[in-house]
Amino acid sequence: MAFKFRFKALLQQRRYQFEKAQSALAEARLEYERVKGRRDQMARSIEEHHRLMEQEQTKGLQAAYYLTLTEYLRSLEMRLAAMETLVAQAAQVVEEKKRLMIEREKEAKMLEILEENDKVVYRAERLQIEQKQSDETAIIKNFANKKSS
Repeated sequence: MAFKFRFKALLQQRRYQFEKAQSALAEARLEYERVKGRRDQMARSIEEHHRLMEQEQTKGLQAAYYLTLTEYLRSLEMRLAAMETLVAQAAQVVEEKKRLMIEREKEAKMLEILEENDKVVYRAERLQIEQKQSDETAIIKNFANKKSS
């Protein structure tokens, strides 16, 4: 009789949930990197526009152009602040997905350890049964040998 783990279906489900959690974490990390990249690009754009404004100021700016650049930079900085919020939210999602993945991994690992323990107990029981059968066979042979002598 072969070993059958009593919680095999549950172990398979937990492994599947763990793999799903890994995938969700990978997706969350990709989204975080995408949002972070957009934020970094926007920060570079703001720096570039600040440099442009400084260069234009050295040449002399018309008041209307200066006000337009200032307003544009202010709007970019507001969008950057919004992007910072999105980056923070994405980082929070990554941490949540990571926590969930670790939890799922622990659940699967507990069942895997239980399976290994059950295998050890099963093997010990099988060895005990085989030893008992071997002992009985030896006793019967010994009894048969004594009877025939």
